[in-house]
Amino acid sequence: MTPYYFSIVLACVLAISSGQILFRKTGLEAEALGVFHIKTLTVAAIALAVYGVASLAWIYVLRKVPLTLAYPFVALSFVIVPVLSRYFFGEQLNIHYFVGAALIVAGIGVISTGASQV
Repeated sequence: MTPYYFSIVLACVLAISSGQILFRKTGLEAEALGVFHIKTLTVAAIALAVYGVASLAWIYVLRKVPLTLAYPFVALSFVIVPVLSRYFFGEQLNIHYFVGAALIVAGIGVISTGASQV
């Protein structure tokens, strides 16, 4: 995968991860303020917009990058979202998270080095 497409794939993963954080924030605000509160609806709309832009970028990437090479990188969201959750919501991470995250990153490394180059 070229650095250009790699950067777009990573941007998509970051956008998807950010969208998950915004969905969590939406849920917390809906619980505190109500589902139809303007603040809740605004955060939900932003989350959906982030997902929409990420989806369009993902479609762009898949024109040139095989899904078998690009898709494993989506697993990075399983590494990124808990870190962001820790930062924004104070959620706890334990040793199991770090071991699992290391395995995910190692797996992506194995898959990407064995895949065809684009």
